[in-house]
Amino acid sequence: MPNSIFFRDQLEYVMNLVVKEEFPDLMMSNGMLVPITNQVDYRAETFSYTLMTAVGEAKILSNGAQDVPLVNNYVQKKMGIIRTLVDGYEITLEDLEAAQYAGVNISAELAITARRVIEEGLDRLGYVGAAENGLLGLFNLPNVTRETAPNNGNSNGGTNSTRWIHKTADQLYLEITSFLTRMRQATRSIEKPEILLIPQAQYDRISELVFPANTDNTLLKFILETQRANPSGIKEILPCEMLAGAGTGGSDLMIAYQKNVNKIRYEIPLDFEQRPPQEVTFSNRVVCRARTGGIVPLKFMSIRMYEGL
Repeated sequence: MPNSIFFRDQLEYVMNLVVKEEFPDLMMSNGMLVPITNQVDYRAETFSYTLMTAVGEAKILSNGAQDVPLVNNYVQKKMGIIRTLVDGYEITLEDLEAAQYAGVNISAELAITARRVIEEGLDRLGYVGAAENGLLGLFNLPNVTRETAPNNGNSNGGTNSTRWIHKTADQLYLEITSFLTRMRQATRSIEKPEILLIPQAQYDRISELVFPANTDNTLLKFILETQRANPSGIKEILPCEMLAGAGTGGSDLMIAYQKNVNKIRYEIPLDFEQRPPQEVTFSNRVVCRARTGGIVPLKFMSIRMYEGL
């Protein structure tokens, strides 16, 4: 019993250190890419949300006419599933007794590692989901418009290639800005892309290419400056290595979207929890868990994908 009580006290100390630990490179699980919400109770197994589409158009009515155009709302009810992500760690009885005898704190390294693994799992699920468990990820959202890059790349040894490494700065500027324009036009500027996610290699290329020619500007800087000057332009271009090979047939993928909780969200009802220790033979085992419902798309037209980079 003394060992058990000592371990519970130590676990509180460990938990405090774990909570303070940050993992800045995990962009998805940190909420840098998609807003994270915990509106669903972590004890729930399923949740539902409603997608509403408004249709209708006003028109000029002639004097005495009765043909008033009617508007309507189409409602779709969607279901989501909450899944549990788990890992754990063990501390042996000898280690526990040694710490108790010496009056020192148990190392928090195992607990920090356990949380890191959970965070990495949440990060990965946010990108690719888990189709076999009913979880959506950003890369495999249904009903999202997908485009393919034109095969006009004939530079750097390329022949009619879609890849950016084979295209000039002028071609890439037109390709990127036209893609963003088409997204705005498809919704009459209702949906305005704010973030452009591209793979690291393509990000590096546009950050190195000079544009316009004979200036000190790079293509990346010029696009951001001109887009930010536009009220409906994108505000950020971010590198995301997970996009490499994430498109159809293993092609590289680019995504434009709005980081808006009313458009898209990542439901994580429980981000990290350490359960009470369990005594297993001569060890104390601590099970850790998180609960997630995956990516929840609320406005499909606010997301657009581009493949073949």
